[in-house]
Amino acid sequence: MCDKWIYAKRDQIWKSWGGVTGWYDAFNKHSGVIDNSPLRKYIDDFIGDKVFHRKFIAGAVEVSTGAFVQLDMDDFTREEWPYAILSSASVPVAFPIMKLRDMHLVDGGTVWNLNMIGAVEQCNKLGVTNDKNIILDVIMLSNSKLIK
Repeated sequence: MCDKWIYAKRDQIWKSWGGVTGWYDAFNKHSGVIDNSPLRKYIDDFIGDKVFHRKFIAGAVEVSTGAFVQLDMDDFTREEWPYAILSSASVPVAFPIMKLRDMHLVDGGTVWNLNMIGAVEQCNKLGVTNDKNIILDVIMLSNSKLIK
């Protein structure tokens, strides 16, 4: 999975709104200056019909309340996964607010950068009673690796 992100090209992640009215549209029709719809497709293509043997969560912030929202992929359909994941990466102003069900979401890092507690709680729900037996996988990449 790391290689998928490390070798992603800029045009697979984002694009300008384009046209003569690009900047105007960014501020007046969209809630972000950059169109990240290519990233939704990239995530969707990556997920495809793969079978995942690990649970995963993402974090976002509900715009209307400012509350941190833990997005457990078990609570969403496969079709909603790309939107849930993208919500977690929708940096305010740069990228548009993501609409998912009745929520309007932005990057969870605006409130809580890395939600390790939520990941441990997910393991506890699966029956792991001793937190010492939990190993978390965290993928963090620098910007220089993401844009080539």
